[in-house]
Amino acid sequence: MDNEKLNVSLLDQKKILEEEIAKLRKDLSCVRSALELCESEKSISLGRVKVATSDLSEMKEMVKSKAELLKSTKEDLEELQGEKALLSSELNALKVGPIGNIQRGNSLFAEVDDKRLQVTEKLESMKNKYTQSKKKLALKDVENEKLKDLVSLANSLKLRQESPQIITVSDKDLTQLQWIHAVVNSARDEANKLRAELDEKSTQSLSDANQLCVIQQDLRKLKARSMKDKALINELKMQMESFKSSQIIIEESSEKDKDGVEAIKENSQHHPKGIRFADDVKKEDTDTRKKCSKRIPKPQSYPKIFISSNSSTPLQVIQEPKENIIDRDMEVDQEDPLTNQDLQNIYEMNKIDALQKTVEEDRKHAKQKILQLQSTIETFSVPVSEENYKAEFDAANDELSLLITEVADLKEMLADANSAVERSKSEKLVVLEQLKELDNELSETKDILKSQNEMIQSTKEALQDLEVEKAFILNEISTLKAGCVNDVNGVNSLFAEVNVKRQSVTDKLEAICNKYSEVKKKLTEKETENEKLKAENACLLRTKQEDDKINEMQLGKLLDSYQTRIDELTKLVHSLELRPEIPQVITVSDDDLSQLHWIDAVVENSRAEARKLRTELQEKSAKRLVETDQLFLLQLELRNRKTQKIRDVALIEELTRELESMNSTKKALAK
Repeated sequence: MDNEKLNVSLLDQKKILEEEIAKLRKDLSCVRSALELCESEKSISLGRVKVATSDLSEMKEMVKSKAELLKSTKEDLEELQGEKALLSSELNALKVGPIGNIQRGNSLFAEVDDKRLQVTEKLESMKNKYTQSKKKLALKDVENEKLKDLVSLANSLKLRQESPQIITVSDKDLTQLQWIHAVVNSARDEANKLRAELDEKSTQSLSDANQLCVIQQDLRKLKARSMKDKALINELKMQMESFKSSQIIIEESSEKDKDGVEAIKENSQHHPKGIRFADDVKKEDTDTRKKCSKRIPKPQSYPKIFISSNSSTPLQVIQEPKENIIDRDMEVDQEDPLTNQDLQNIYEMNKIDALQKTVEEDRKHAKQKILQLQSTIETFSVPVSEENYKAEFDAANDELSLLITEVADLKEMLADANSAVERSKSEKLVVLEQLKELDNELSETKDILKSQNEMIQSTKEALQDLEVEKAFILNEISTLKAGCVNDVNGVNSLFAEVNVKRQSVTDKLEAICNKYSEVKKKLTEKETENEKLKAENACLLRTKQEDDKINEMQLGKLLDSYQTRIDELTKLVHSLELRPEIPQVITVSDDDLSQLHWIDAVVENSRAEARKLRTELQEKSAKRLVETDQLFLLQLELRNRKTQKIRDVALIEELTRELESMNSTKKALAK
């Protein structure tokens, strides 16, 4: 009795330890899944940090390049201002020089003065047109900048929508919203429970699906077999009909042959040439047989079907005329044409044979199982000696110590996993802070870039104005210099002076017309650029709307699927709560208990296997959730990349246009 009590206590301790191990393993799997989730989130945030750093470096490089460009434009502006000052001083000196020549008191001077006034009016009108076109160009530039800002704003808005919104809440708000944490924790616990049940249901659905596939395959096989059987039956029917027709022909030919032979015998007795006549009859007989053989279709291949000797078939009717009459070279397979009843009998016999085989196999398996169980019962029913009992007791103690060590190891592993989770969470927070800092830096660099672009634009406008003024001054200086030379060469001739003035005015007009045409070209270019930017803006808006719709659809589908699953699981939980748990009480005697100790071990092994399988299923489901989240994030990143590509293409086109404009201005300055 003491030994039995010790055994029972050891078994109880073993059960408790195994349950504790199962719980610890379950907790460890949950912690590991949480760690994997944290790691995946950390990797995603690190990827975002890398993207942000790369964007920041690109923006910084752009800021540097823009600063260098601004420096160079400022230097060019200073140089132009100096040149303009020199040229203006030279022009003033030239203008002061020829005043004495105008005061000669001649009527032609008044006419020339009138012409000069007309030309100056024309020049002023051309200048006004030029300034108006310049203003239009400036307005178009402003409109282009606005459109570019709109495009960049649309892209930034899209990025903000797609990036995870990190909401910082103050301590007061957090203290007020502590009850939300409790609700969230309870919801998470419920979700974990539901996930476990969901895994079981998913395995059941998978097994059902597999069973359904197997059943469908069996059905297809059975259909194929039935089709084959139908084809075989049709072939057999055709062969039976051919045999019946051949039988009728053979019977008719045999009756004719019998009548002919009797007639030959009677005639040969009376006729002197009876032998020759009999030979002729034999020849005719062989000819008729050949004709019959031509009429009878030779069977190609008949199925070999065997029937018992008791069954009377038409073969006996066919074989009698064959033995008596047919001695020809026709090769007919000796096979039995069958009726529908015979075929049904054969099919049933085959079925019975198959069933007998399956029954025999089941009996063999059952006998083997019975023998195994008997052997195990014999091994357990052998009376145990004290030495064997001590050995078993020591082995049980060793198992218990091993289980205790395993429990301790699992606890240590759990503690390590929890610390790793906390570490990953802290690292994730650090990464998120880095992301915030990078976002702030990015916004600052964007503002700097914007201000630099504005400064560059203003300096470019000032440069263009200075270039125009310089060109005007150069034209005036050239005309004044030409006038002075002609005065010297023409020896104060008024006609020569008028001609020079006319030539200078025409030159000025041509120069102004050329500038006007250049400005017109620039205006058309800017208008085309404006239209392109409008089209790009519309395209970006369309793509943004489509992406938003796709995102909303996907999120809606996900939420609907989660909601439906939650509803199903809540119904299931409600039904399980309503179901009464009635324990099954089985009364077993002491004799039976002593023989059924091995069943506990089998049950425990099966339980341990079930626990392992459940933990594996939970891990797989957690991995699947992580994979779905990663897939969704990857799809979002893909869309971001596509939009970034469109934006980069637009930026490249803009930079190429700026380069072309700078090259054209340099060429104009060189000319």
